[in-house]
Amino acid sequence: MRNLLCLFAALAIALAPATAASGQEEAESAPAPEAAETEVVMDTVSGTLTTGGEETVLTHGCTLRLDNEEGYMDGPTLLVLLADQEVSPDLLKSPTLADLKQAVQERRIRFAFYSIDLSKEEKEINGMAMAGSPEMPMPASFTLTDAASGLSELTITDERVQASIDRAETEPDPENPMEAPFAMKAGFDLAVSANDPVTAHLTGEEAVNSPQAAAFMGYFDALRNADMEALGKVTSGTEAEMYGQIIAQVGEDAFKERVAQGLPDAATFKSQISEVFVRGARALLMVSVDGQRAPLPLVQEGEAWKVR
Repeated sequence: MRNLLCLFAALAIALAPATAASGQEEAESAPAPEAAETEVVMDTVSGTLTTGGEETVLTHGCTLRLDNEEGYMDGPTLLVLLADQEVSPDLLKSPTLADLKQAVQERRIRFAFYSIDLSKEEKEINGMAMAGSPEMPMPASFTLTDAASGLSELTITDERVQASIDRAETEPDPENPMEAPFAMKAGFDLAVSANDPVTAHLTGEEAVNSPQAAAFMGYFDALRNADMEALGKVTSGTEAEMYGQIIAQVGEDAFKERVAQGLPDAATFKSQISEVFVRGARALLMVSVDGQRAPLPLVQEGEAWKVR
């Protein structure tokens, strides 16, 4: 867990003793001033999530501040992740939270995730929680606005975010039977981490003909053909494995039919591409569909860009 504020002030450099003129005694050197220390503020997380009688103890946390330069959110947004094990802001960098989802599958992370729109004067937390036993994780979503909904002491500065949450167990929702009732009691005080800066911005034909757009075209072709070998070459993480499991369940023909109904053809997709934003080894291919901007995330592995 990275602590951006755990820094000490540098020691003051002692002045060298002055040398007296010939025949005179050396002047007594001035004592070095005592080094001043800045206040050390450590990241703290404590709390529990409870779903279906299973309790998850929250012990670690991290944050990520998104500047929204890509323009697909309402404004700058602060993401907060509390978990039962050490976590990194890298888990929050994909707008689809693909890295966090993979960590849930591979490391069985149980977590509370919060999203805070910094452009709103009245701050609220929209979030989701994944708790329960490793064999049967149970998701839940929630909105916290005030003490009545369980939120208090929310404080956000450029450097830190802190809050206390005390939410009683919710009742089962008949309209959302897959969403688990849950209780959450947590407090945190975390340093704010900034997202990676934009290193490239492509528009127009440059975006349409970019390697990021080509990666998504290959991704769509692999899905249309139910070609898991090709899909494995153009995706990162466990995407190909996931689609392989779906094909095994529904059959290849049914899978192709569903994909054909859901994906745009090549000409339509190219017309929807508006921009590419690159942040180091990550990129967002921005598309516009029915007037709405949507981000399609990619990561760079070696020289290749892959769908993430």
